[in-house]
Amino acid sequence: MSNLLYMDIVSDIEEKISKGVLKDGNKLPSERELSIQFKVSRTVVREAINVLREKGYVDVQMGRGAFITKPNGTIVTDSLQRVINSTNSKMTDILEVREELELAIIKKAVSKATKSNIDSLKKIFAKMEMKKFNINEFIEEDTNFHMELAKTTQNNIFYVLTSSFLDLTDKALFQVTKYTPFSVHEAQKQHWDIIQAIEMRDEVLAVKTILNHTQMIRDEIKMLQDQKVFLDE
Repeated sequence: MSNLLYMDIVSDIEEKISKGVLKDGNKLPSERELSIQFKVSRTVVREAINVLREKGYVDVQMGRGAFITKPNGTIVTDSLQRVINSTNSKMTDILEVREELELAIIKKAVSKATKSNIDSLKKIFAKMEMKKFNINEFIEEDTNFHMELAKTTQNNIFYVLTSSFLDLTDKALFQVTKYTPFSVHEAQKQHWDIIQAIEMRDEVLAVKTILNHTQMIRDEIKMLQDQKVFLDE
């Protein structure tokens, strides 16, 4: 056993998950059983369970025990938030990374989007049209649009990362839309251009539209910052 005794337990369980020995929903042995198996105290076992829970591999249910669970977007978001807080990153820094992510996604979307993906984007766009005058509902559908866009890559990692970055910027984008409601109409034009570019397999138009879309958000945030309406937190 290493000096960090709990890490041996963590490594063992992570390996069993990766090899399929432990699957989503499986219940872990009790603290007593794990302490006997690894020849450590129950305090060490609890520390290992806490680490696994923080990593998103274990869901601890009061009175029932610890269960294997798949890491989800919330875990990624929390980790990113801790990094952002520890590095004093600003909203503009987050948006810069999100822009690079959007660019990678749109290029994949042009080549990999299925007819079903495109139809889904059109349905979401139609809902956004009906909700242009309700900020909360419009932003919710806007989020759905970008999540669906991530799905077109056929790569779940893009989907998880998009979910995390949308969570990180949700509050800021709500403020932007609240104070600049006129931007909804331009945003909708860009959303439709994105759909058309994907449908025509036109990567140049798709990239140009995404860049215009993210630049519009940057410009609006800067305007609100200059007016002391919106500030980086």
